[in-house]
Amino acid sequence: MLAAHRHDGAAVDLEREDSSGRTALSWAVEYGHPEVVRALLRAGADPDAENSKGIAPKTAALRGLKRTEIVELLQNAGKG
Repeated sequence: MLAAHRHDGAAVDLEREDSSGRTALSWAVEYGHPEVVRALLRAGADPDAENSKGIAPKTAALRGLKRTEIVELLQNAGKG
C-alpha cells in the first residue's frame, strides 16, 4: 500500500477511491491542478493506477485540454 503521512503522523492511503471511483491524483488531474499532482506524485501516488472504470491518471490527462504540464509530470513520474 502506498501511503503518505498527515501532519499528525497518521498514514494516508494515496490510492483510496472515493464513492465515484476516483483517487486524489485522479481528481487533481481531471480538474487541472498541476501543483497538487506534483505533491501527490512526490508523496508516492501511482500515476498508472487505474480507477474502478479502468482509467489511469495518465490516460485522463491525455484526454484533457490544456493539460500538457500535468501530462509531463505523469510521464516523468518514477523515472530515476
